[in-house]
Amino acid sequence: MNIEYLREFAALAENGNYLETAEELYMSQSTLSKHIMKMEKELGTRLFERTTRRVKMTEAGKLLLPYAIKIAGLQDEYSAKLGAHLRDRDNEIILASTSQITQYPIIDQIAWFKRSHMDIRLKVSIHTHEELNSLLLGRRTGFAWIGETDIEAADDRFERIHFMDDPLVLVCLPGHPLAGRTIIAPQDVDGRELIIQDSSSVDIYVFRLYCEREGIFPSLLEIPGGRAIIDFMEINDSAAVMVKSVAEKFAGQGIRIIPFEDSPIMHVNTIYAKGRPLSGADRIFIDFLKETARSYGK
Repeated sequence: MNIEYLREFAALAENGNYLETAEELYMSQSTLSKHIMKMEKELGTRLFERTTRRVKMTEAGKLLLPYAIKIAGLQDEYSAKLGAHLRDRDNEIILASTSQITQYPIIDQIAWFKRSHMDIRLKVSIHTHEELNSLLLGRRTGFAWIGETDIEAADDRFERIHFMDDPLVLVCLPGHPLAGRTIIAPQDVDGRELIIQDSSSVDIYVFRLYCEREGIFPSLLEIPGGRAIIDFMEINDSAAVMVKSVAEKFAGQGIRIIPFEDSPIMHVNTIYAKGRPLSGADRIFIDFLKETARSYGK
């Protein structure tokens, strides 16, 4: 049964007059009468006894009235809570990324944004690279900070705010067998043990694509965090694969940073689904990201 009809029924029961009730509900008297008649037809019983001036509830009407009031009240309560929920949601931003986001200066900018916009809740959720697009398309996150390959960056389902381009590099200590190279060819690392970030990071995703393309099979040892990788290298004289911008953070510690031959370029972007309705908080965050992107890396 139409809940609005129940609300009209309760109002008519209180007023006892079609004209007064119709005016109170901002509708015509004939429309109100039709709605009551539809209810009576659906219930199979009369709800009002009509006279020339007023209406009087039948016993069936009296039986229905408390339920009609309760149902209409529950709808009002739900509508109020739904409105509050939607307002809260409109002030919440979720930025999904891999664990590698902590290696970039954007994390400091996000902290500044949170301090400067106390009314907006901003959360960063960590996922594997492969999960990010589905999270966006499924509306389980609003934005994703992501490193994209050329093919991914051509996906026109997303809007992009571009921050930088980042190639892969080999990182090693001066005594490592590859330390003297000026460029790393694919065969140089074929079969060799290499350290790489944990499986959620884009490094490992991009490097695996590179290995597939070049037909090479290095042994990959996952260690979370750039600092932990450098510490491990110092103990075990190993080499690591990183994106250039992260490796350069450790350039003053006596390490060698050597580019890969024909390295894939990782396009570092913040992306969001095209056509997604944007809240006021979303638009503030997008403006912040665009401003940050203009000065990124300077």
